[in-house]
Amino acid sequence: MITKVNATDNTAIGWDWLVRTAHWSVAALFLTNYFLTEKGSENHEYVGWALSGLVVTRLLWGLSLATGPNRLSAFVPNLASAKQHLTELKTRQPEKDVGHNPFGAIAIYLLWIGLFSIVLTGWGMDTDWGFDNDVDQWHELAVDFTFAVVCLHVSAVVSVSLWLRKNLIRAMIVP
Repeated sequence: MITKVNATDNTAIGWDWLVRTAHWSVAALFLTNYFLTEKGSENHEYVGWALSGLVVTRLLWGLSLATGPNRLSAFVPNLASAKQHLTELKTRQPEKDVGHNPFGAIAIYLLWIGLFSIVLTGWGMDTDWGFDNDVDQWHELAVDFTFAVVCLHVSAVVSVSLWLRKNLIRAMIVP
């Protein structure tokens, strides 16, 4: 993975504008639907569809035109990268590249699975099959699962940033 490193603050640079925009937009829309919109309202549905469109856009981007750490192939978790990351944590010596560590990659994949489960069950609730099969309960379960992964993701980003003295949040805000 080739990235540009900012030598003055040891922060790697590499998230492109589409990834950063999709990341924060999905976060804002998920939290909007979780805390602000009335469940089942038209606004709730519109926010859900917008969120799903952003996730699909991000996935298509990661599979096609994205480069470096923005490509989906750049963060496939494996045992070797997990061991390397655990060594980083133990020695507090972060790598100078940008991208998801293997545990962060797993969290991102779980978030995408959760978000698509929310969208599919949300859509399914409005069908005859959904009414007959309590899809609303599956929808709530998917929302709760995704919210738990969001909380874990945010906690891990803050903890690892502090532990390694590497500003992971800044890397997702500025190029």
